Amino acid sequence: MARLIQGNDDEWVLRDEWSIEDIRNCIETENIEDASGFTDEDCLNVMRVAETAFDANYGLNWDTIHSAIILYANCKRNGDPMFYRGAPITIKQMGETA
Repeated sequence: MARLIQGNDDEWVLRDEWSIEDIRNCIETENIEDASGFTDEDCLNVMRVAETAFDANYGLNWDTIHSAIILYANCKRNGDPMFYRGAPITIKQMGETA
């Protein structure tokens, strides 16, 4: 949901907020089986992927979120490394515990 917010310096900004619940909603609505068991940590990592990979010409939208879910799920399944702002994201393999 987009919100118009007045910041500390009295400058107005339009902010579009996405949550872990939105990621879960996309997984369920789009029936993305590879992501059905995602934890909150996985969903947060999906948001990190979306943040760094989206095109500012199009913004964050359901297609962007869907693509981030698929990319993250593929990396998780294949054991491929992922990075967020230059730091590696720890991805537990499917079925792996702590």
